[in-house]
Amino acid sequence: MLLLMLDGGLRPGEVLSLHLQDISYGRRRVTIRKRDDHPHGARGKSRTERVVDLHEPRTLEAVSRYVMHERPLEATSPFVFLAGRGRQRCEPLSYDALVKLFSRRMSALGLRTPETTPHALRHTHATAMWEGGMRHRACSPAGLSAGAVTGQSAS
Repeated sequence: MLLLMLDGGLRPGEVLSLHLQDISYGRRRVTIRKRDDHPHGARGKSRTERVVDLHEPRTLEAVSRYVMHERPLEATSPFVFLAGRGRQRCEPLSYDALVKLFSRRMSALGLRTPETTPHALRHTHATAMWEGGMRHRACSPAGLSAGAVTGQSAS
């Protein structure tokens, strides 16, 4: 989840709303669709569908590892990211669960601050795109506004 936000610039709601069919491993991309079917109300901001190319091999490798080895085998849900244990096992993750997971990871790395939120990974992605030479018009298909591309980052 975190690599999709960092390497693909996905919003937290977009990651939580991903269905298994939205991932194209061969083309190294994910399709972000407007959905309102998440049981915890997670959804993306965009009103249009978009395709996000994932240039970092580590991103889809991590998603594939999760789907093959960590996602509950008995799950029937179309959502990619599910609770793996507890009474909500096999249920799609909520935004609160994502925030807790992110917070634990940031604390373990000694990087937790009030500004380091899951959404900040999107800004870190935008900053990396900007520093790599992409400008606003090139970032627009990713759903990134001019403000998102001007330097806010999680680091």
